[in-house]
Amino acid sequence: MKEKYFLLPLLFLGQIMQSCNSSGGGDSASDSLFDITVSLNTSDSLKDYLIPVDLLALDQSFTVRHDEELVPIQLDDRNNNGVADKLFVMIDLPEGGTKTLHAIPGEPTAQKSQIQLLAALPGGEHVDQLTFPVEHDLQLGGIVMENEWLAYRLLSFPPYNFDIIGKVYPELILDTIQSELSILKKWGGDILDESNSLGIASPAIYNFDKVAPFDQFDSREVTVRSKGPLYAEVYQLIKGVPIRGERIDVGITWSMQANKHWAQVEIELLSTTNLNLQFAFGLPRHEEADAFIQGKKGSTQFAYTYGLQSEQGEQLGMAVMVPEIYDLDLYRDDPHNHFFMTLPVNNKVQYRYLAAWVKGRLTIFDEVDFVGLIRKYAQEYSVQPTTMVKYANR
Repeated sequence: MKEKYFLLPLLFLGQIMQSCNSSGGGDSASDSLFDITVSLNTSDSLKDYLIPVDLLALDQSFTVRHDEELVPIQLDDRNNNGVADKLFVMIDLPEGGTKTLHAIPGEPTAQKSQIQLLAALPGGEHVDQLTFPVEHDLQLGGIVMENEWLAYRLLSFPPYNFDIIGKVYPELILDTIQSELSILKKWGGDILDESNSLGIASPAIYNFDKVAPFDQFDSREVTVRSKGPLYAEVYQLIKGVPIRGERIDVGITWSMQANKHWAQVEIELLSTTNLNLQFAFGLPRHEEADAFIQGKKGSTQFAYTYGLQSEQGEQLGMAVMVPEIYDLDLYRDDPHNHFFMTLPVNNKVQYRYLAAWVKGRLTIFDEVDFVGLIRKYAQEYSVQPTTMVKYANR
């Protein structure tokens, strides 16, 4: 296997938050550079819902308002040319409601991050714009996304899986931690008893009679696209995965947002092939946990395990959630994992995973509570607001 390097460019440009002491200036509608109208045509309501918007080039800074209130947003420069091209807006939507947001000229207001992405060398040097070998060269053992509830980690060594970092306090603290995460500290630590499993919802591929992780390849490149304050995203480009006599390329987008217990994964098949390929993802098997229990809420399929399955033998619930557009198969023959398998739709498979730890900030003491959390997020996953963007004079 070739030696592998990856580049982590700093893409985050600006941070804007709601300011309780700010007063509205001017007529929002008439001064607007562009308007964003978000509609929810269901009986559901949404809280802290993140709306992504592709931006046209603008030559001036702006804030975003709903009526006279500042709305939390995040700006990203995805093509790294010094101009923001991606906007994330976080809003609440009442059931069946519509909100129109106005982008008003003005200087951004600094926001305290509600989520952070940490990728650092063993000495603590952050790797926003450095190139370095993939294996074993990251502080804390991989790339970590953290919000107020918990954190997830993408391990930087085989099998490159996801695991769970439990938190006791809401503050974003992982960038202050220098030691290994495996020993539980006062603030929390690694809580997933992985043993020989692929971790929580780690992507893999079905190869004839077994599920194989993406741990064999010609090259593996990782790009940090977003680092906060509301949303974090990492893209992995894996080239030359050996499968049935061919070598395929796969793109994996891993993301997390503020104020939610879940992370999202999207796997994309980049190669042209005649192979009938199924992607796989699932949860660890544990003798002290319930089996892979399946259900559905709205248009979202889910499965979960719950029991004394943390690294410390405490209550831990884990779940995966999948839109119903994917036809799921269950793979039962792996001794260490429960797996969903599915064919990609338009060459892609998207799903979310979540966890809740009995000692975490959200105290889940029994399975009923955990199932309630899953159903809440599954219903939210089913709801798709419509978004329209209108620029002034265009």
